[in-house]
Amino acid sequence: MWADDEEKIGFKLYGTPAYSVTETMDATRPYLKHRYVSFTIEYDFKDVTSRNQEVLYKVKGTMLLERNLNTQIPDEDQQIEW
Repeated sequence: MWADDEEKIGFKLYGTPAYSVTETMDATRPYLKHRYVSFTIEYDFKDVTSRNQEVLYKVKGTMLLERNLNTQIPDEDQQIEW
């Protein structure tokens, strides 16, 4: 992970970002697959969009995305249930 102008915004990445993907089938609807994507990251940066003051930010944590897929539909891009 990088920023276009790392020095200008003071971007600093800690460690190596990591992700994982897990899938489980639904207990009551056997055709429904739950796909979970987890992403862990930590970094610092400065918001330099204001002329008067720079704002320092620290980002640390995990994001989780869940997709429910109907496996009865043959086209994977059409399987997502919203």
